[in-house]
Amino acid sequence: MTETTTKIINPATSEAISVYGLPYFAQEKKYYRFSEKDMDTVAGVNPFLATLAKHPAGGMLAFYSDTTSLKLHAKLSGILHMAHMTHVGQSGFDLYVGTKRSNLSFFSSTNYNISLNEYDIGMFNHSVKRRRLFVIDLPLYASVDSVELEIDSEAFVEPATDLFPKGRIVVYGTSITQGGCASRPGMAYPAIIAREIGYEFINYGFSGSGKGEKAIAELVASTQDVSMFILDYEGNADENQILENTLEPFVATIREKYPAVPILIISKIRMAKETHFLEKLNHALKMSRFQAGFVQKQRESGDANIYFLDGKNLLLPLQHEATVDGIHPTDLGFYFMANRIMKKILSIIEN
Repeated sequence: MTETTTKIINPATSEAISVYGLPYFAQEKKYYRFSEKDMDTVAGVNPFLATLAKHPAGGMLAFYSDTTSLKLHAKLSGILHMAHMTHVGQSGFDLYVGTKRSNLSFFSSTNYNISLNEYDIGMFNHSVKRRRLFVIDLPLYASVDSVELEIDSEAFVEPATDLFPKGRIVVYGTSITQGGCASRPGMAYPAIIAREIGYEFINYGFSGSGKGEKAIAELVASTQDVSMFILDYEGNADENQILENTLEPFVATIREKYPAVPILIISKIRMAKETHFLEKLNHALKMSRFQAGFVQKQRESGDANIYFLDGKNLLLPLQHEATVDGIHPTDLGFYFMANRIMKKILSIIEN
């Protein structure tokens, strides 16, 4: 049997690969969540935030091909090596395969040697040559310096420009929004929802660093072609009056750019210790009431396109079994979150 020869495709130099979730990639060819020209501004707010902004959480590579094999070559930096999250979730890639978005299913992930910053790994091999849709989710908590795809030399490859035809949803939030602690990138709740409903998600979740700062709100609001904004940052801002002082200006900043686009505010999921410490539960309920009250006030003032979703129910029916550390969801927790947030999104869009 003749050995199949291969060719290398670099998404940064080839138009054959569609890149989603990274709104500045087309111009800058960097796997960053903010524009490279804005990184000094981001670092001025918080140096660690600038590090996190180079983690391509929510980024996806998508293409059609009839290749029977796919190998990924990755060069990474800034890996955090966190104890409470798998390395596949932090610095790995995962692959979904189908014929169209609605029938994508998980195929493989990069179970690589975690001592390496650079690795080659096979992600797909099949005996049947036919047209398929390939979607690769990028790492949640590591910088991607470069990535190349190796496929059959005779295979065709076309960009999946039709993957998210319905629009773009921006979500701003916390480590949970960024994807902590999904076992692999495709299990973060924004990624799950994107696959299900056909909206591209721009993930501005920043671990411990999404605090609603004015400069960051302006960058978030400057994202182009947005169909909906989701603000899910209470978990980073529920002390020292941070949320109370930033939520209204954040919404006002969005409204300057997008006067009528829906805004969904989500309160924090129930933390494990809130079951055991009454003062923690009372504080969480207070923060939820504040956000619900703020939305009601905005609606009474004439903003009919702002909505609230109470996060305390997002992990039901197994909230005490749906996190890795009492805070960050497992895949089970993200599945619960995605289903409930998705229903709210669809109810807003349909109405």
